[in-house]
Amino acid sequence: MLPAQNLTLVTGATEVLIASSNARLLKIIPQGSTAGTVTIREASAIGGGSTAKFTSPATGVDFGMLGIAFGGGLTVQLGTGADVFGIVWGPRL
Repeated sequence: MLPAQNLTLVTGATEVLIASSNARLLKIIPQGSTAGTVTIREASAIGGGSTAKFTSPATGVDFGMLGIAFGGGLTVQLGTGADVFGIVWGPRL
């Protein structure tokens, strides 16, 4: 049986809280324009000023079936307001 997966659409250049605690990032999928970047932070709330854990190109990334683990929460921020990305994530294993 595969672990649970969620899809969250992120639009605009405002930081978005994906999960406030244990999470894993599986994929970043562009849903239109791919002009900017996607900044991933390990944080339990938005606006905390935490350092980016990963910056993805706008072409998207597949982190594999197990993904990247985030123990302290997961936030996403797009570099360009016109972009739309699908963030595939699940609970940390």
